[in-house]
Amino acid sequence: MLQALDAFRRHGDQNGTASALANLSRAYLDTGRVTEAVSLAEQSLAICRVIGATLRLANSRYALALALAQAGRTDDALAELALATSHGTGNNRLRANALSTLGRALERTQQALDEPTALPVNKRPKPCDVRK
Repeated sequence: MLQALDAFRRHGDQNGTASALANLSRAYLDTGRVTEAVSLAEQSLAICRVIGATLRLANSRYALALALAQAGRTDDALAELALATSHGTGNNRLRANALSTLGRALERTQQALDEPTALPVNKRPKPCDVRK
C-alpha cells in the first residue's frame, strides 16, 4: 500500500492518493497504529475536500470515524459517521458499514461507562484517595 501511495503522489493523482491514504488508515488500525491511522484518514479527507470527490469524501470520513472510534474519541467519530452518511452518494454499503460502526462505538462507550475496567489501563479514571 505504501508503494501505491508513493506512486499516486509521484504522478499527482489526488484521487488515488486520497483512496490509498484511507485504505492505509484502515490497515494501520488493524495493526494497532491508531494515532497514525487518524492522521492518514485526516490527510485523505483534506485531499477530498480540495478535489470535491463526494464518494471519496464519504469514504474518507468513514475511515476517519473508524480511527477516531478506536482512539476513544467517540463524539468525534459519531460526528464523522453522520457526515459520511449525509453525502447522498447512494452508497448503501457505506451507510450500512457506518451504522454498524456507530452501533459498536455506542456499545463500547456504554460498556466503558458501566464498567471502568473495560477501558484500557491508560484511559481508566484515577482512583480517589479517600484517606484523611
